Amino acid sequence: MQYENFESYSSYGEDAILNGVMKRLSWLMQKDLFSSNTYIDIGSFHPVKDSNTYFLYKNGWYGTLVDPNNYFNVLVHEIRPLDILYNCAVDIEEGTKEFFMFGNMDSSNTLSPEFAERKKNSQHTGVSWTAQVPTKTINEIISIHLDYFHRAPFFMNIDIEGLDHEVIKTYTHDVRIPFVMIEDDSMDMFNGSPIRKTMVEKEYYPIATSFLTTLYIDVNSKYYPYTKKIGMFEE
Repeated sequence: MQYENFESYSSYGEDAILNGVMKRLSWLMQKDLFSSNTYIDIGSFHPVKDSNTYFLYKNGWYGTLVDPNNYFNVLVHEIRPLDILYNCAVDIEEGTKEFFMFGNMDSSNTLSPEFAERKKNSQHTGVSWTAQVPTKTINEIISIHLDYFHRAPFFMNIDIEGLDHEVIKTYTHDVRIPFVMIEDDSMDMFNGSPIRKTMVEKEYYPIATSFLTTLYIDVNSKYYPYTKKIGMFEE
């Protein structure tokens, strides 16, 4: 099986990249990687618009959505009822933290005051309001997913506006997720961004890159040898 009538919902074709990689690996492995599976989407934003996981949901997948902005709660429950949604932010520790809001429909809302300041200076827009939001670690989110679905996720998307690197450094869960996609807005990403260096240290290798996002594969997974056959990256 493959998604012949593919329609992209991502900002820069990230879901098309994932679809292409899975299609190629399905052919190489003679195995259907498109059958129903689970995902974790950290910084999920709108359930459809700019979503890297909606195309999976439309094709029978389901999983855990994480976003502190409760503006989308009703839409998520209406459009993606098989998913679970946690209204919290993901940070390096559990607790409560100030969340900087530029607007309900702004994808740059962030926990990072530095990121908020950069956006303010580069886009000439200020923070509209702040709110105290609960935070959980990436390891806690993975445990929540396992407890609820009783299945390890096949794919994890991370897009948390300025804290992606700090959060991924804390990923120490025993469960290894085969494919992880992370936003990386570093201008040095093609020459080895800090995020990419950390992921390689954790034995995740980059296999494809969009304008702002890189897809990684766990080198310990059964899919890795087939990915090497495609020649998607250099060791």
